[in-house]
Amino acid sequence: MPMAKKLNFEEQSNLFLHGRRPKWTTEQQIRLWVKCGGYCCMCNSYLLNHEYLGDKGKFGELAHIIAHSTDGPRPNVKDYPQEYIDSEDNIMILCPTCHTMIDKKENEGKYDESLLRKWKEDHERRIKAQTNPTHEKCRRAVRFCAPIGAQPITISDNQIREALFPDYFVGNQHPAEIIIHISGTERDKDYWEIAEKELRAQFKNEVAPCIKQGEKLAVFGIAPIPLLILFGHLLADFNVTNIQNLFRGEDNQWAWKNDTDEGEIRFKIFRPDQKRLRPARKVLLLSLTSPIRDRIDDGVSAIWEIMPFEGPHYESIKSSHRLNVFGETVLNLLDEISKAPGDIIHVYSAIPNSAAVMFGLKYMKKANNSLRIYDYISSLNMDKEAITISNL
Repeated sequence: MPMAKKLNFEEQSNLFLHGRRPKWTTEQQIRLWVKCGGYCCMCNSYLLNHEYLGDKGKFGELAHIIAHSTDGPRPNVKDYPQEYIDSEDNIMILCPTCHTMIDKKENEGKYDESLLRKWKEDHERRIKAQTNPTHEKCRRAVRFCAPIGAQPITISDNQIREALFPDYFVGNQHPAEIIIHISGTERDKDYWEIAEKELRAQFKNEVAPCIKQGEKLAVFGIAPIPLLILFGHLLADFNVTNIQNLFRGEDNQWAWKNDTDEGEIRFKIFRPDQKRLRPARKVLLLSLTSPIRDRIDDGVSAIWEIMPFEGPHYESIKSSHRLNVFGETVLNLLDEISKAPGDIIHVYSAIPNSAAVMFGLKYMKKANNSLRIYDYISSLNMDKEAITISNL
């Protein structure tokens, strides 16, 4: 009786394909492994080390998108030629768990050809972008999180990468970050003093020293609005090229929803009557997501107001282009207000997180009046003085 053939390494690594299954050459396997970067095309788990034991090896499996056999999962109903079925274009590398999951009978129809092909193409494109970097496309991420009320806030590394891809990629450095942990809420007496002190200290000691000169920054911030404005102001001396916005929802996405606005983007500006421009309390209202004049107008203050041309609404800043137009509007209006009588601009806001960072970034300390920034306490229906940014 002849002895069973001893399988070589290539055949062992694809044992499930041996026999009636196709045999891929070493070159084909290398191409597939290089394209996936050593990561599962579905769950992104690393496949060159065992997930739990840490042993080195190849822990990925070559999985058909369209089944090799007529009775397999995702059968060849489109009558693709066999050469295509067994080509690397129809193969994705998966971890054993994902491979089993997509081929289970009960998942038939859930993981169809179009979905798996999209995952394969997106994953391979992401790996190519990350491993073929150019200086122009590279961004250093800066992350700032602080609780809003009693709600803890996090921004994951994956959220940062997904928000920038495919136009930009994050360099190998860990994101520069500020994480503030404060007991209590914005209603508490000492909250703002403690929070401002902590933000300034962490920025000076942990963020500023690790940013290289000229390094392009992608900024992610979620915190009470006055802290985000201060955060933007602290970044004014650095090369901020991307400010991301959090779109709350099922996945809390940071990628811009629509970055191809058509037509001219404008913001309406309301100015005070000339008779109120005598030395008076100067107020700037940032009414982007909701109208706030009714709770501020005291009949005496000189009030300027910025509002979307179509009126305040939740997605007032839905693209980076809109955010940049808002920034230029703020820059010019702060200059105008600072030339009016008075030394302090009182700032009240209903704005997205990205607009708060942009507002702070556009504040010119040497050219503008000091800012006194207020926080709205909805449970009390009142605005509370929070942070002052001095121009001294």
